[in-house]
Amino acid sequence: MNHVKKSFPYDQKKKFHLNDNPKLKSGDKPGKIAPIYEELGKNLLQFGTFHKKLSIGESMIPYYGHHTCKMFIKGKHIRFGFKIWRLCSSSGYLFAMEIYSGRKNESSGMHLGEDVVTQLLSKIADPSRHEIYFDNFFTSYNLLKKLADSRIRATDTVRSNRIRQCPLLDNNTLVKKTRRAMDYCTDGTVFICNNNSLE
Repeated sequence: MNHVKKSFPYDQKKKFHLNDNPKLKSGDKPGKIAPIYEELGKNLLQFGTFHKKLSIGESMIPYYGHHTCKMFIKGKHIRFGFKIWRLCSSSGYLFAMEIYSGRKNESSGMHLGEDVVTQLLSKIADPSRHEIYFDNFFTSYNLLKKLADSRIRATDTVRSNRIRQCPLLDNNTLVKKTRRAMDYCTDGTVFICNNNSLE
């Protein structure tokens, strides 16, 4: 009678490879999982992008082993793991994702958030049919202008240092006004609004 050693599954896991080491490109950190990652990307989009409202954000996949893509983010619920940029529907269905593997050597002239939004939107067939939502990490005036020029509608929050010296009332002035007081500015393409609503 043959017996299977208790360590058999762990031994097999050590020998399990998704990509041949000689075929790996230098500098491609997630290259070892590239085949399954690319196949997953195709499967996510096999039915098309069937939601009108899309959200771009980040999430962490917990991982405690050794890997060059592993990150530590202080103050997050999952502090150690892989950071994933994701394009989801408003109900949470995942359409596209990118594994963050650190700063790229070649500079595209865009800040990281702008680059992420551009790459994720390039994976869907017709981004102009959708409304895109994202937070202040990704937002800049240049990105909103670029999306508007491509007829892509976007709504987001923005950091005060990324509004291109837009003449809005600052938060300290708005707080002294009545509740829900607001100020806005537009160049005909991008609309920026600041309010003191506490809700």
